[in-house]
Amino acid sequence: MYEQCVTYCPPDGPKNTSVSVSPSGEIVEGSSVTLTCSSDANPPVDKYTWYKKNVTSPKASGQSYSITNIISEDRGEYYCEAQNGRGSMNSTALMIIVAGKQTSVLTAAVGITVFILVLILFLPCFMWFRRSTGGSDVTADTQSAHPDPNSDTYTALNMKTRSPEYDTLANVRDSSSDTVPQIDAEPSDYENCREPPHNLD
Repeated sequence: MYEQCVTYCPPDGPKNTSVSVSPSGEIVEGSSVTLTCSSDANPPVDKYTWYKKNVTSPKASGQSYSITNIISEDRGEYYCEAQNGRGSMNSTALMIIVAGKQTSVLTAAVGITVFILVLILFLPCFMWFRRSTGGSDVTADTQSAHPDPNSDTYTALNMKTRSPEYDTLANVRDSSSDTVPQIDAEPSDYENCREPPHNLD
């Protein structure tokens, strides 16, 4: 319109001011986005200013506004102001949606859930394997510390379970130790067989 009647249309302030975004749709956190302002004006717009809704100070100037390495704090509504010598006009606010933290939290929650499920499934198998490989050593240590009363070795060493033969042998040993052999006081046959002393007279 204005290109067709630059020479004969009366001067006027900016009209049809709007904002476009590239890429469009939901913006992933860490990526870049570019906002572009367009407006019909006669004479042409000589100043573009960018604002974020509920923020008093301007964000940038120029027909394009790029946000690099976008973060969640950058989400919000953006609009531009087009100005020439005849006036100014604000565009409709454009909502910028930044996806990042919510997705990260969801991914972390899913990962933690999967880890817990794997732990629950494999922990009993691990415990069973540990018992099967180390159970014999543990049993041996337990038997060495606490002998089995039913074993033959324990029965043989236990004084309370000794056999009657053992008691008989013990009594014989005790009685033999109490009987002391007596020395015969009578003269031996050797002494009786000795020749009497010769009479020197």
